[in-house]
Amino acid sequence: MSIVRRILLGLYVVSVAACFCGYFYFAFAMWRGRKPDVTGSDVLWNPFNICLRPSLLTDEGLKARKRFFLCVIGFVFFLVVPAILALMFQ
Repeated sequence: MSIVRRILLGLYVVSVAACFCGYFYFAFAMWRGRKPDVTGSDVLWNPFNICLRPSLLTDEGLKARKRFFLCVIGFVFFLVVPAILALMFQ
C-alpha cells in the first residue's frame, strides 16, 4: 500500500471517529443547554427528541444542536461516499 493511500486512510478513520465522538458530545451538550423548565415529558421521555424541538433550547443548546447535526451529516457522508466510490471503481 502506497504512502498516499495510508495517509488518506488515516485521515478517513480520524474523520469518522471525530464525527462519531462529536455526535455524542454535542448530543449531551444540547441536553445540558435545554431551558430550565424542560422536563422529561416535554420530550416524550427520550432526551434525543430535544434536537427536534429547538424552542426548548437556550442559545448554548442551539449552538450544540447545529454542531450535532453537522456531526450526523459528516458521519453519514464519510461512510456513504467511500462506499459508493468503491462500488463505482471495482
